[in-house]
Amino acid sequence: MLVKELLQPISELKLVYFLLADK
Repeated sequence: MLVKELLQPISELKLVYFLLADK
């Protein structure tokens, strides 16, 4: 439901943050 919709963008943001932190 709403939780899934909220988790999707958060997961994408976490991935981007991880990639940025890797550099």
